[in-house]
Amino acid sequence: MFAPKKSVARAFSAFDKINSTDEIKDVVKNNNLGIIIGKGQAFSDEEMLNVRDCLGYDVSESDVLLLIDTWLNDKMKAYEVDIVTNGADYNKIEENGREKRSTMYEMASNLDYPVIGVTHPCNLGSVNKILGGNTRWLTQSLGDGWGGHDGDVCNPTGATRTTIEFMSDASNVTLFVVSGGHTTAKELEVYHKMGIDIIMLNLNLDSPGEKMARMLGIEMDNLCDI
Repeated sequence: MFAPKKSVARAFSAFDKINSTDEIKDVVKNNNLGIIIGKGQAFSDEEMLNVRDCLGYDVSESDVLLLIDTWLNDKMKAYEVDIVTNGADYNKIEENGREKRSTMYEMASNLDYPVIGVTHPCNLGSVNKILGGNTRWLTQSLGDGWGGHDGDVCNPTGATRTTIEFMSDASNVTLFVVSGGHTTAKELEVYHKMGIDIIMLNLNLDSPGEKMARMLGIEMDNLCDI
């Protein structure tokens, strides 16, 4: 199931087929599935200050992404992951031709594994929203939000709900988390309640995801220890 790094990115419109949940169940059957959630947007200037404070030296955003890539690939190798799934986070080509970057896109596209993207239906067919070249399968949620839950942790929504539906036939499921915002915090609640193994990286951002992990008693690796 190995997928080489830096394979050619492609737009949602370039996918000839949108896989059904049952088809994705067949893809993950008898494989070790890694779910990746966490930070979506690019790092702000303030967040980069927090990261530099954590590390104790000056770094660029590219340097930080490289550290995260190293952590993710090492952890997934240790947990013998075969296939990864995420919320089909994308980079967007703006009208002026510039590419609006997503941290989760960068993380997922640099994995040494093939990826199943679970997207909101509103993204299907887009010509200016770009997924990493290692996204080999694309399926859609019901469009009931981006992910997490509806206020009741027993009622998952969006990509979380769809992922839970197809992951049942996997040999093993591990959740990999890199910081994350409010949606990540809700996703953590859902997967924690389900008893899924959670491997998490603390970026020292005091983000909603990091706060929720502390509240749930989830141990986190620290960026400065990579």
